[in-house]
Amino acid sequence: MPAPYSFPWNSQSVPDGVHWLAAQTTDANRRTNTLLGRDGDRGEQRGGDTVPPTVVISAPDEGEIVSSIVAPGATVQDNSTVTGCVSTSTALAVGAPVTTPPYFVNWDTLAEADGPHTVTATATDAAGLTGTSAPVGIIVDNSHPPELITQDAQISVDGAGIMETPPFSTATDNDLLVAFVSYDGPPAGGQIATVSGAGFTWQLLKRSNAQLGTSEIWAARVNGKLTNATVLSQPGVGTFHGSLTVIAFTHAAGPGVVGQASAPSGPPDVFLPGVAVGSWVYAVGNDWDRATPRTPVSGQVIVHERVDTPVGDTFWVQSTAAPSTAFGLVTIHDNAPTDDQWNYAAVEIVATRGTVGVPPIVGPAQMRGAGSRS
Repeated sequence: MPAPYSFPWNSQSVPDGVHWLAAQTTDANRRTNTLLGRDGDRGEQRGGDTVPPTVVISAPDEGEIVSSIVAPGATVQDNSTVTGCVSTSTALAVGAPVTTPPYFVNWDTLAEADGPHTVTATATDAAGLTGTSAPVGIIVDNSHPPELITQDAQISVDGAGIMETPPFSTATDNDLLVAFVSYDGPPAGGQIATVSGAGFTWQLLKRSNAQLGTSEIWAARVNGKLTNATVLSQPGVGTFHGSLTVIAFTHAAGPGVVGQASAPSGPPDVFLPGVAVGSWVYAVGNDWDRATPRTPVSGQVIVHERVDTPVGDTFWVQSTAAPSTAFGLVTIHDNAPTDDQWNYAAVEIVATRGTVGVPPIVGPAQMRGAGSRS
């Protein structure tokens, strides 16, 4: 054949694995020579992956009645790396794609109409192939009022580097466990934290580190009760000072609206739009510049504060004094100080819904738009 010399090879006609490729030439005098071969892997890198992921909804169950915050989850099997999985309700995507297991998202059903809904999950692998689960039919019922959120346990620890809470226990089954962690950080910035412990996989809800240091919120769902559990936090850089507060919430369906804010100066504040009736808003902040107490606005309280004089930092957790009594915007705000840089992260703790002996709520709390989630 004339140059350039090429030959089509259908790699799908041979088994997956390593194969040697070589080229053989013959000149006009019928002398033959073979070029040094090279190995090639027939697989997804060669375009041989034709099998999409297998996706199965693990929660909720078929026919389940759900309310408030639900966590649709899926199991995924594939012969290559899964690059993303997302759950959908009817025709709307719920949350951003989850790129690592466990594959679940928090779905705010208060933004949906009561009645039947269909949940599916899709997963995409490294070859760009997408698999979709069989649909699961569920019933959304938010017709009952929110139950009263309470704190089953609250514990704080101030330290440096890895911080671990003293052992603590809970009295109620299936609490929502939320960790509020803040750290100092290097002058170059970029501090982050991780949370672990109590035998659970923790989910990062929000990180705020545009200014120096970091303020973060992590959550996990307790299965049953906790007995002598401990929770740890660790900075991503160095052994800087910080503060960790862990709260176990009863009658908490899950996290709702989350938000973050940072500024080089001015009064610290963070806005959460569309907070539901019965929800409780909490926030965590850090001040890299100065060790000085916060002055919260009326109707809000300091849950825990570390005024760290030796290094000149402040770390604090703040909340509304009680769950919200009306649907709307909640601003976590401090009147002072106003001259320091700060990071703030906030979360709406959404209440579960009562089921017996109570009249339904009809009002703005059931008119929330999906756009209020972040």
